[in-house]
Amino acid sequence: MNVLISLGNITPSDDANTNIAKLIAAQIKEGNNVCMLGTAFQQASEKEVVDGVTYYRILRIEKEKHKKLWQEWSSLGNKSQKIRFILKHPLYFAGLCFRHMRAKFTDVSEKAYIKKLKEIEKAERIDRVIVITSPFYIVTAVQKAIKNAEVVWYQLDPNQSNITTIYKGKTDLLEKEKSVYEFVKYAVIPRLVYEENMQNELSVYKEKMLPAEFPNVRKLSVVSVDDDVCFDETKINLVFVGVFYEDIRNPVSLFEIISKTKNEDIVLNIVGGGCEEIVEEWAAKFPNKIIRHGYRSLEAALNAMQRADILVNVDNTAKNMLPSKVNDYISTGKPIVNLHPFEDNKTIEYFGKYQLHHNLYMGNICEKSIKAFEDFCIENKGKNVDIEEIIENYKESTAEYVSALLLKE
Repeated sequence: MNVLISLGNITPSDDANTNIAKLIAAQIKEGNNVCMLGTAFQQASEKEVVDGVTYYRILRIEKEKHKKLWQEWSSLGNKSQKIRFILKHPLYFAGLCFRHMRAKFTDVSEKAYIKKLKEIEKAERIDRVIVITSPFYIVTAVQKAIKNAEVVWYQLDPNQSNITTIYKGKTDLLEKEKSVYEFVKYAVIPRLVYEENMQNELSVYKEKMLPAEFPNVRKLSVVSVDDDVCFDETKINLVFVGVFYEDIRNPVSLFEIISKTKNEDIVLNIVGGGCEEIVEEWAAKFPNKIIRHGYRSLEAALNAMQRADILVNVDNTAKNMLPSKVNDYISTGKPIVNLHPFEDNKTIEYFGKYQLHHNLYMGNICEKSIKAFEDFCIENKGKNVDIEEIIENYKESTAEYVSALLLKE
């Protein structure tokens, strides 16, 4: 079978969805011809073969000068500052206005996908398209471009019930989702979204929905990379890997807990970013307890997880969005602290099959809960869960299981 995986970001502009797409591609390339289409925001070839998978890229490389100008414009607070900026950079501002007006009438990103999808379907004689969302325009582009291949929708993020900032104000999400279900052969969707859909208007499409967990439980190994992260081995190194978000994954509760620990050997290492002003403020206030390592490559991030003494998960306030990172954490076999914002967060149930975990409710941070947290960190440093036991307990969270769903006849 000739399979095309279409998604948003693509190597080298990796994100969580890209990493999942790579795991799926690596699994299904055995016995199939596999290619991938996505957008790259860093310099790369428009087409190349990597590990037996053909990568097609839509390049959107922004000039460094324009990146800095956008950061400057976004930071301006009052009218007089903005007028001075416009007078100083008239051509850049004119381009900004043009792109803003154009976006009201046409989706440039979607059009670029439509064109490329048509080319690839013909050149590669595609039998099946696996379209990964979000962003949602990837699947609407497939609707408009693909004429002969079967289409399977692989939904990783909720759409019409998504509470994150970028979805606010959008009123046509449910109708678009219904249109997609009418179009696709079937959809593989997160179990939490499936449970939600069984209670809403999308339940009429239940025969087209296959629930699945994220497919990134697998055996890991440390690899050599240039941007590796080093920890002080004399400390109890707590490690958070990923991105904080003010709307659904705010770090303040985590920092409050770390600041109140009495054991001076407990140190929080942050590999990633997000909420930069909040993180900077707390790191400056507690420099010996909170250490920032910044964004690193996927390989360096996975190395950091495997070298951690304790991994820290900050659960989403969006109840229908399980962080995909929890499977990366579980794959290490390391002790995990799960900070959950609600007493009924789904991660509590999900970690139930993983023996080295500690749940900490962020709604009741007190001396007793912080003491229990400290005790867990001290007592479990150096402990591991065997990978074979993990894979046995989380079979439905493997690339093998999910790939079988995506290739289902």
